[in-house]
Amino acid sequence: MNKTTRTGIEIIKASLVLGIAGNLLLRSFPFGLNIAFWTALLAAGMIAVTKRGGGGGWNSHRLWLFGALIFFGGMFALFDSPELLFLDGVAIAVVLVALVVPVFVSDMTKAGVFHFAAAAFTSAVSAAVGPFAVVANDINWKSVPKTGFSKYLIPVARGLALTLPITLVIGGLLMAADASFQSFVEKTIHIDPEEIFAHVAFSSVVAWGVLGYFRAAVFGIGPSRASKAETGISIAAPRFSITEHTTGDPEREKTYGTQPTSSVADRKVDNLYDSLPEWLRLGLIETTIVLGSVNLLFAGFLIFQLPYLFGGMDLVQQTPDFKLAEYARRGVTELIAVSILVLPILLSMHWLLRKERPAAEKVFRVLASVQIGLLFVIMISATQRLSLLTGSLGYGQTTFRFYAFFFLIWLALVFVWFGMTVLRGLRKQFAYGALWSALFIIAMLHYVNPDDYIVRANVDLMKQGRVFDAAYNASLSTDATPALVESLDQMSSADRETVVETLDDKGCYADSTSDLRNWNWSRSVADALISSGNTGRPALCR
Repeated sequence: MNKTTRTGIEIIKASLVLGIAGNLLLRSFPFGLNIAFWTALLAAGMIAVTKRGGGGGWNSHRLWLFGALIFFGGMFALFDSPELLFLDGVAIAVVLVALVVPVFVSDMTKAGVFHFAAAAFTSAVSAAVGPFAVVANDINWKSVPKTGFSKYLIPVARGLALTLPITLVIGGLLMAADASFQSFVEKTIHIDPEEIFAHVAFSSVVAWGVLGYFRAAVFGIGPSRASKAETGISIAAPRFSITEHTTGDPEREKTYGTQPTSSVADRKVDNLYDSLPEWLRLGLIETTIVLGSVNLLFAGFLIFQLPYLFGGMDLVQQTPDFKLAEYARRGVTELIAVSILVLPILLSMHWLLRKERPAAEKVFRVLASVQIGLLFVIMISATQRLSLLTGSLGYGQTTFRFYAFFFLIWLALVFVWFGMTVLRGLRKQFAYGALWSALFIIAMLHYVNPDDYIVRANVDLMKQGRVFDAAYNASLSTDATPALVESLDQMSSADRETVVETLDDKGCYADSTSDLRNWNWSRSVADALISSGNTGRPALCR
């Protein structure tokens, strides 16, 4: 392991410690002893990484600057004047900039204004994007020893880093979708997702900024000074066969065969994957952690859904203090959002799998299959809620509920196709089939005629004694006009008046746009119905 790689790893370690310390110390206001402690830790961390990595030399001038950093940080524990503490903060920022100057000039006493300006610019830019350079350029991950505990440490850390945001987002959506599941999580685990997110976000932001700043103090803003020979990084372009592409795994090729890559587009896709740095690719451990965590989350949520899935409306009605609206309305959007999130997660993880590790892909297939099965149950739960919401004891159809139902149908088709293609080693066939499934569903929507269907469904509910939202139904497009006109005699006088006034306004709009270029069959039929007196009176604008 070369010096640059060792320094990069030390920078990551120090920034993680400072990020966690920052979360524990800096989220408390007003500032005081917390600033003193954290700046002392910052100075200690910077001393460690700059002494190891060089960063322009190590001399007494830096020691004086570290002393100034600790001094001005300590003043936050002694004084309370806002103006004085503001100046202390400015002094800390100036010292941090000065500590980057040795990257540009070895003798700090000869640094000019330009050097300080360059150091300030470098510090700011590196704090924003420097971590990318540390991970992708400075550290030669292949040279990091992978024996004993360290062999699994990095994959586990990467798996947990990937899992945390995914489980937080999906877990938050599932908690928002079901009150009983939310209550169980809050009482059993005693965690507040928002609080966890705040802690993780704050720690991450602090660690990210510190990592980038430390990188600037050691290497500057450009590539590290390690030679290509030292880092072991090869910039040679990957080679491709124009006849066939092999994975290097005889067992995989025996199962799926070699893949022709004679087309330019295929070679570009392969080139994109082959150009990915090694640290971005996923192995067995990361795959197991991410997909296993999501599967456990889904399974835990479904335990609370089973009574409703099997009990249906009867259970909802018999549960004390539990209203249909609370069950049906709560969670439809969240469950659909969960269903949407799963697809890009699975596709991305499958694409990032290390192709030379057949065990990782086998584990992916198993866990992804389980996840899709659990997701189908979640989608059934969402569909059931939509059915209850729009059924005989529900609240009627709306455009959102209608399109959500068909969207769930499309998602089901897509996940079935995912299993038939991606999980069987035929990833390249997935996108085209998913495209045609979407086109098929959209074509079916034209056959159903959504707005007409919504009005007729709501009128049927009105006949069963449910409230009819005349203003909403009349606000739908002219596709719904025939159904509205046919149902006028069955509406109350107030609803009829609301519908007629809205339809008359639509007739006026049709008059104002009587241009052949704007002709539309649905608007033409609606205008004919309105102008023929079917609404009970002529349009107000006529």
